Amino acid sequence: MVRCAVPTKLCSEQNSFATQETSSPNNKVQTFQLRWPLFGWTLYFDLPDAESELTIPSSVQMAPSEAEQEEVSQTEKRTGSRRTFLAGDVILISQPFVGVLDRKWKFQRCDFCFDPFPSRSDPLLPRPLTCPQCSACLYCNGKCRDRALPNHIQECKYLRQKGKSIISDTGRFMMKLILKLHTPSPNTLSDPNNNLANRTISAQRDFGQLLDHYDEIQKDQERMELIDKIYQELLKYELKELPTDFDEFGRVCGKVLINSFNYTLTGGQRIGTALYLEASALNHSCTPNAGFSFQNGNVVIRALETIESDDQTPLEDQITISYIDLLDCTKSRQANLMERYYFQCECHRCQNPELELSMYSIRCQSLNCSGRPVYVGVGRRLEDLDVRPCQECGNKPNAKILEQYLKICCAVQDMSGESFSPSSKSSDECMSLMTGLFHPDHYLYMRMARASFDEHFNREEYELAREYGLLCLSSYRKYKHHVWPSLAQLLFKLGSLEFLHTPSLPKKVAHTHLGEALDILIVTHGQDHEVYQQAKALWQQSKLI
Repeated sequence: MVRCAVPTKLCSEQNSFATQETSSPNNKVQTFQLRWPLFGWTLYFDLPDAESELTIPSSVQMAPSEAEQEEVSQTEKRTGSRRTFLAGDVILISQPFVGVLDRKWKFQRCDFCFDPFPSRSDPLLPRPLTCPQCSACLYCNGKCRDRALPNHIQECKYLRQKGKSIISDTGRFMMKLILKLHTPSPNTLSDPNNNLANRTISAQRDFGQLLDHYDEIQKDQERMELIDKIYQELLKYELKELPTDFDEFGRVCGKVLINSFNYTLTGGQRIGTALYLEASALNHSCTPNAGFSFQNGNVVIRALETIESDDQTPLEDQITISYIDLLDCTKSRQANLMERYYFQCECHRCQNPELELSMYSIRCQSLNCSGRPVYVGVGRRLEDLDVRPCQECGNKPNAKILEQYLKICCAVQDMSGESFSPSSKSSDECMSLMTGLFHPDHYLYMRMARASFDEHFNREEYELAREYGLLCLSSYRKYKHHVWPSLAQLLFKLGSLEFLHTPSLPKKVAHTHLGEALDILIVTHGQDHEVYQQAKALWQQSKLI
């Protein structure tokens, strides 16, 4: 907590750090003096010693940023009654009730806002600040450290215990949550000011209102083993607030399993976990009318299309987002939703599987046909398939072709795993197996083409990366209403590759792809989001060349 800042004379000395111990009737305090000659400042700030408790600054307030408030304000002015939203309008900005950055990102991102730290190569930029008590958390600045303090102050005394093993990310999340639920504070409820765009969405939503589905979870051995593992870990920390009743703890875990969000970067890479009480009120649809992105630790819900809401129905019942990856068929999506969230989706897409026939299609193998898609259906056995004739020549694939198709499907799924994150070698092998038989619109073909694109891009093999990127781009366009944010990410990454790493390619190609990405990102992420600003800067540069 900064006490004062006074200029010092510029000098060539190295930055220095000194401490002076003082005492008061109630507490022992260390005064730290940080000299920063490059900027001509000396910073003085008081910190309690390791045996005393941290105190929360009275000035700490949790609120969305000014830019976020301004964007919501503009939405309110345009929509008037705030019951109609246009594509790209902010519906809700929700701050995390509890959030934890994955440990592997500790030295790269702020523990509070999840933003990346400045480059260490620039000596003029400020360095991350650490919690002076436990050193378990790093923050990008003093503001983030102070804003994190109301929640961190409770866990800090446990994290700084000596002789304890490093707590897992999941264990730390549950520790923070349980401590917060036992803190007599209005923060146990969500802050109604978070809900800036429409205060009818779950204002004062309480943790107790969340569904836990614990009865269903108890039948899931894998999830129960996870809950028990977390419980045993917290017992080792002697967490006095930990429920003595295991089932009570299980119900708390159930609420987290059902309602928490994976905090991901624009490319889909997870960096943490967060629980947003307001956003958890929104239902799922496989054709959602709203999408979400993450910014400064918050989740931002935006309309993907014009939403004319009904005044007689709560707004949260009319706004839908997607809980899962939508690049899959109805049978697989519904199985995924039932396994993870214990409900069956009855949206328009789920009730009309004809909309996605090509997701499970092969090329027609008849010699006199141009390779049109032939729907073969969903299944792992020959008798499970629902094969339809080619719309061009009328022929059906024979049993030998279908058995080959099933064999390749199994091989690809084994090589890629459930997460579809194979190495470049295995993804290339999968593509080699599928090419010629699988139609490019088949969901496995699209996923492996995208995996190969990402892998070769990361390995700086840009020619190969572009080939795979163009392969999945045409199919992404076809399914754009299902994978709209993913289409924007692909276009941005492909356009960046073409502009920065393929000098022989006309810049207008990159300019076109980046422009298409911007048209989507302005709706899904907004113009103040980092990824939109990056795409716009490249688009403007490509326009000038």
